[in-house]
Amino acid sequence: MIYKLIERARNNWLQSDSCTVKNLLLYMERKALLRDAQLKSVKTFLFLKLACGNKPLWELMNEGAFNTLDLDILPLTVSTRAFLTEHPEAQALYEYAIEKNDSGESNAPLLAKLICEHPEAPDYAAIIKQLLHGVTYVDYLFSLPMGAGKTWLMAMFVYLNLYFAINEPDNPLFAHNFIIVAPAGLKSSILPSITKDIRDFDPSMIFPEPIASRLKSIVRLEVLGESSSAKGSNIVRNPNAQKVQRHQPFRNLKGLIMITNAEKLYDRMDKSKDIPDAWGNLPEKERDAWFSVELANELRKIIGDLPNLCVMVDEMHHASDEQRLRKVIELWVETSSFNSLLGFSGTPYFQSSKIIRPAEDISIRYSMLGNVVTYYPLANAVGNFLKLPVIKHSDVSGLDIVRNGVRDFLRKFKDKSYPDVGCAKLAIYCGLIATLENEIYPEVCSICDEFGLDVNETVLRYYGNQNKEGFRCAPKAEADFRSLDSPFSKYKIILLAQIGKEGWNCKSLSGVILPNVNSSVRNMVLQTSCRCLREVENAATEEALIWLNKQNYDLLSEELKKKHHTTVSELSRPGNTREVKRYSRQEVVKLPELTFYQLHIIYKIETLTGNDPKQRLADVRPSGAGRNMVTQSDISGHTEIAGQIIKYDTDIPMWYNEWLYLISKESFGLITTDTLKKYSYILKPLYESVSYVRNGYRYLSKEYKQQQLRADIRKCFTPQTVIKCIEETVPHTVSLLNNEAFDKPYYPSENRKVFPDAPTVEKIIKADHSDTALPPDIQKGIETLRATGNNNAADILEAQYRVSAVSDNRNKRTYQYIPYSFDSGLEQCYYDKILRGLLNTFPDIEIYFNGDESMTDFCIECYAKTDTYWKRISNYYPDFLILRRNADNQIDKVILVETKGAVYESSFRPKKDFMDKFIAINKASKYTQFEFLYIPESCSEEDQYDNTLQKIQDFLNA
Repeated sequence: MIYKLIERARNNWLQSDSCTVKNLLLYMERKALLRDAQLKSVKTFLFLKLACGNKPLWELMNEGAFNTLDLDILPLTVSTRAFLTEHPEAQALYEYAIEKNDSGESNAPLLAKLICEHPEAPDYAAIIKQLLHGVTYVDYLFSLPMGAGKTWLMAMFVYLNLYFAINEPDNPLFAHNFIIVAPAGLKSSILPSITKDIRDFDPSMIFPEPIASRLKSIVRLEVLGESSSAKGSNIVRNPNAQKVQRHQPFRNLKGLIMITNAEKLYDRMDKSKDIPDAWGNLPEKERDAWFSVELANELRKIIGDLPNLCVMVDEMHHASDEQRLRKVIELWVETSSFNSLLGFSGTPYFQSSKIIRPAEDISIRYSMLGNVVTYYPLANAVGNFLKLPVIKHSDVSGLDIVRNGVRDFLRKFKDKSYPDVGCAKLAIYCGLIATLENEIYPEVCSICDEFGLDVNETVLRYYGNQNKEGFRCAPKAEADFRSLDSPFSKYKIILLAQIGKEGWNCKSLSGVILPNVNSSVRNMVLQTSCRCLREVENAATEEALIWLNKQNYDLLSEELKKKHHTTVSELSRPGNTREVKRYSRQEVVKLPELTFYQLHIIYKIETLTGNDPKQRLADVRPSGAGRNMVTQSDISGHTEIAGQIIKYDTDIPMWYNEWLYLISKESFGLITTDTLKKYSYILKPLYESVSYVRNGYRYLSKEYKQQQLRADIRKCFTPQTVIKCIEETVPHTVSLLNNEAFDKPYYPSENRKVFPDAPTVEKIIKADHSDTALPPDIQKGIETLRATGNNNAADILEAQYRVSAVSDNRNKRTYQYIPYSFDSGLEQCYYDKILRGLLNTFPDIEIYFNGDESMTDFCIECYAKTDTYWKRISNYYPDFLILRRNADNQIDKVILVETKGAVYESSFRPKKDFMDKFIAINKASKYTQFEFLYIPESCSEEDQYDNTLQKIQDFLNA
């Protein structure tokens, strides 16, 4: 959001005379022990702390602390320029609005226009607060990809705060004590790693001696990982709170670093703090629950009492969607001792985009968290401090992915070993524990036998032992998992279930397999895939292997494109793969834009009229409990029904008012007991029909589905709605060539087929320039040679690029860019042997490859029809377009061609079925007409030719 504004202001400060830490930063740069991502973050931290006074971001932006625009050179009216000069908050918001995002577009062009035309109209302070989520305390987020050393960066911030705090003990800008919070649910894998990194950090990386040693001596580390539950009737102190309390007195305390899991902090936060009535009559279980609440509150209270507290949260994006941790932090903010909140995340994004509306007709959509103050792109980390990934995928079964991935890994890394961290390792994320044990483990064992490996030494299974299936991993599995990065660990393959997707630091990990859709949740495919990319010695020479199924590959591609503005091909740059230069041939083929109609589905929820609880309650009927039939057989095999087994609900005593209260509670209070009592003339007879009296007390009958009955009653008070599916056809105009792709280097993965080869590409490019101007660098070289009297050399150089022979005429009707990069041999053979030959047969048709989604904007949004609803499948990029233009040089008719290998045919069927709908939508349009041609792998070359020829004759030339 605003991190670019902060970076510009920071750079200005670093170059100014007011920067007092130039020598300190010079020391860090000369030591050369920090990664560029860490040094960049340290500079931003010092800027916000020293130059900006450790203030909340919204306040700094409102004061104009990040303003760097030169208003005198901007095309503004005199009145607007004067207004922006007098109102720093207006200039700040205008600078944000015109700032280019990573996609090259302005953040808010309509807002910028409003400010230019009516600068007095916006409520600047309110809009700025919205951009920064209404947070009114110091909340800075540092976004660095995994492997950048976020934990060491936390340690740096600790020591930097302590350095200034010792020199200026009464200055509230600097934190004295710290708590590092790991994400909820990751304590088993991340807490030991964080603790070790903080303990082992050497402050001489950022401070010279003896300052570093002095700072190290005052640091005290406490891991708050003990159970805080209490037993019995005597209150005992929370053991985690005791760890903090022993550092009393707090008044002059400096250097305490607490490390804990988020769950410890918000444990039982929503429970009552008051001593309940009739304390002595409560069962022991309820008294223990109350004690646990008191102990959890005790820990929160003691931590909040620590002076000048700085809270650091790893994987901070979790706290944005999980507000319980936020509530704890806000409790501490209310105390006078709170200093700051520093977050760290490699994926600083919301689960879904957020929208704010500065004006009625203006909206700003964003997905990145607004408090990001430093952002380091993932693509910049690859080859810098992340290994070079080779990413492979296939649309086959999960077991086939495992078979291919394991064999591929062992062929490449079986004998690979790294200094200090041991042999190269492969992680397979299995999703379900039962799948791990019953399917994947036996398959991996069989492959290990093929390679002559001892399964007991090679394969480690690790997962939580609390599972419904009753599986248990080996007693030493957790210890083995934690010691994988050690020279004595012999494990090469680690099978994981529901663990290790985030926060797991294992440098020797060199491969990851995600074989199934549920192997990783949608927003964690990228994080899980990149577990194997941590640098060991030199990331520029180290490789890693990633195997995905097609769905996870698509999710990875979508996440990289949407949130990191990069592609799989850019990320996947193995060290032994050279860059392939791609050339645009738009000036030769002059390919116009393609206009077509796309199906667009709108789902509209409508509330039905006549919503009468009275009538609907009268129709409610209790359902009998489920029954299983019991059969018996005699020795002759004759079988007969012997009875039934009833699936009973829990036997619960409950009076009528309690029953009404339970219905209200299960509605989360949306239906009050007073509302229910209005219909007691219906509900009470219903209650009595499903309950019975025993020993003077009424019990809910086991014969009925009590939970289902209460749900049916609640539904009677909810408006009845229906979902209407509205079909629209929307015109789209797209380019068949993405010119921005040529600005980025291309490193094709080893499974792609680059066609044609380099000499042919050079020949075609030279032919393109035979009758046109030479490339600027070549023309300059020729002129330099002639100016120095080397006319012969100049003639030779010019002759090399001005080809006298007429180029292959077919190339003017194909290759909108060159070379193509096919993802299968079938595509390459079909194009080379069939399609190029048909260019000779039909001189008025053109053929272009469209299957590389990074090079084209043309895709079809596909849906599948289920009953009366359309369900979105995904975007479809047809492999080839065979087209013809009309007299106006516009694309008139297009044959969409898809080639498919045998293993992919079943998964492609839904998209293939949708093509009939797509063709019908465009058939009556004033734009392009379409036809579809499917070429399966089972089709012989002769049939491929005949089918394509027939389709051209019947459709294009009809």
